[in-house]
Amino acid sequence: SVAFLAGTLSARQRGREYLGWLCDQVCCKTGRISIDPTSRDDVTLVPVPKDCIGYVMGDKRNTLSRLEEDWETLIFFVDSKSLPTYQDVEGLAIFGSERGRAGTELKVMGAVETKLPQFFTKGVGDFHYPHEWGVDTLP
Repeated sequence: SVAFLAGTLSARQRGREYLGWLCDQVCCKTGRISIDPTSRDDVTLVPVPKDCIGYVMGDKRNTLSRLEEDWETLIFFVDSKSLPTYQDVEGLAIFGSERGRAGTELKVMGAVETKLPQFFTKGVGDFHYPHEWGVDTLP
């Protein structure tokens, strides 16, 4: 099998990394990737309670695959070294454009809220994101 990567040097480097993670998951069943999210501008980390992982993933990962297709993102679970300290939470890394990551993040958060109400929304207030592109919240 051969993969052709086209684009800028940085895009091709990211593509190589993404393909490596995909192959590791498929071939070696590692299940988790290790990243430093502070050194990347192409990732959004979403905490997912361990009680909700099966619900968020769906049967045979179908829900995550549909999100990847709908929002043109790649989704991986990360190892605990990649997360800030949370208890009973797994990290979900979403890679892609800002818009794709935001859409995927909101869908994942909605799924978690369905299974575990107020996990994300408890105490949420009015927030206006100050930059050109972002997500505002209205209680």
